[in-house]
Amino acid sequence: MRKKSLIAVLVTVLFSVSLMIQTVTAAGSLEGIKNNLIFSVISNEKINNVTNDLNLPQTISDARIVWKSSDENLISVNGNSGVVHRPPFGEGYAGVLLTAYIINDSGFAEKNFIVSVKEKEIGYEYSSEIIEAAENFRTMLLSKQNILSLTKDLIIPDVPDNMNVTIYSDNPDVLDAQGKIKRNISVTECLNVYFTISCGYETLKLSFPVKVSAYENTEIMQLFAEDVNWIKNYMNAYTQEPVTKNISLPLVAPNSSKIIWNSNSDAISDNGTIKRSEDNVVVELTATIKLEENSANEEFVITVKKRAPENSTTGGLTPSTDGGSSGGGGGGGGGSEKPKPVTPTPENPNTDSESDLIPVFKDVETTHWAYPAIVSLNKAGVVSGYENLYRPNDSISREECVKIVVLALDIPLSEEKNNPFTDVLESDWFYPYVISAYENKIVNGMSFDKFGAGVKITRQDFATIVYNALTLEEIAYENKEEFSDHSEISEYAKKPVYTLKALSIINGRGNNDFAPQESISRAEAAQMLYKTLNVIRGS
Repeated sequence: MRKKSLIAVLVTVLFSVSLMIQTVTAAGSLEGIKNNLIFSVISNEKINNVTNDLNLPQTISDARIVWKSSDENLISVNGNSGVVHRPPFGEGYAGVLLTAYIINDSGFAEKNFIVSVKEKEIGYEYSSEIIEAAENFRTMLLSKQNILSLTKDLIIPDVPDNMNVTIYSDNPDVLDAQGKIKRNISVTECLNVYFTISCGYETLKLSFPVKVSAYENTEIMQLFAEDVNWIKNYMNAYTQEPVTKNISLPLVAPNSSKIIWNSNSDAISDNGTIKRSEDNVVVELTATIKLEENSANEEFVITVKKRAPENSTTGGLTPSTDGGSSGGGGGGGGGSEKPKPVTPTPENPNTDSESDLIPVFKDVETTHWAYPAIVSLNKAGVVSGYENLYRPNDSISREECVKIVVLALDIPLSEEKNNPFTDVLESDWFYPYVISAYENKIVNGMSFDKFGAGVKITRQDFATIVYNALTLEEIAYENKEEFSDHSEISEYAKKPVYTLKALSIINGRGNNDFAPQESISRAEAAQMLYKTLNVIRGS
């Protein structure tokens, strides 16, 4: 057939799409019907830029066909018709998944078709350059991977050098702006992914239905084995030498295995709180690890060191023992005028030589994004770890936060006895730090008489405490680009958050999210303080 004739056929098919069946070797075979069920002569898997309704046959040979659309707002199924509802101008080519369920006496089969519905026209025509780029992008995207069964990160095709492409999904927890996916253990996740191709003043939007596949049973078994090994390695630091501090017991492993802890002694509680006595106590901690149908028990023998003759303070960033909801880090609470921050003892982290930043924690490699911050602050005595581990992903409590802020900014410890908090006792290791922060209007309580000791601190509250410590009221923060989750930031924290953002002390967690209500990690806390010190010194 000549090229001109073929194009004419294609154009005709695009405006009046019908399903066709080729001759099958075994009449009535479900697999034969499935393999020969096609939308058009263009492809047996997709239809591009549809503008007219689709003809959806309900019977073929001895089989009945039931159709389902992933988006009834774009293509709704009405009998044997796929009614097309074109999106408004600006939405580009919107992707829909049409599934044909083929049923006969021998069983059941299904076949998927990716259909793009063209936006409504308003007289404007895209340039041939950007249309060609979009068509090439679509072809490459669908040829490089099966987007209806993703098990690896999405491969994003290139566009010409004079163009840019951005990506986002309606479920960034499953597929982010870099195309990275996070698979669910047992549920296949269905979502829409949107691409915007820009060329000068022109932008053209493409969307596609995507399925991120759940793990297969064999993969789940491998993930479970990795989690079991992970918890063994994690607990190894606690089994080597007698412990003197509360133990941070994870409840979820990296691959989502749930962990339940059981102790045979009150010297270590099930949540990791230790109770020291006059003698060393040997404790057996049992971790029950579960992932889907997989389960295993791992036992760890830990010695709780006998109580020291006198109480001593703990190091920075030790594990919290209590949970609890996040609370307001909040502004001041009376007392003396807040001092200007004093340049702390440690040298400028930016001037540390390569040889100075000696790795001291096995779980913080030199390639870790917070490596310079953690090592520099550790050398300065602001943060510490657990033997040879830092545990960068663990969260920290409100009292731990206050201590490292006071130490990093060299705020004098208060000798005042003005303590409004019933949950902060003079015998507590964190007492002088909390009272000093309170006296200097750096921190307030979660209620009129509760500081919130043991509560995991949120990202917005940590930012508020750093802001309060730096007396940054004069810094302009208006008209700064808002985080995408701006509405989730509490009113009292908005000025601190955006002031620190303006100073490049904080950024976010990707996708322009700040995650204000989530707990801040030990690595994030160190990084924020590290950047704060650089701002103080004008680095």
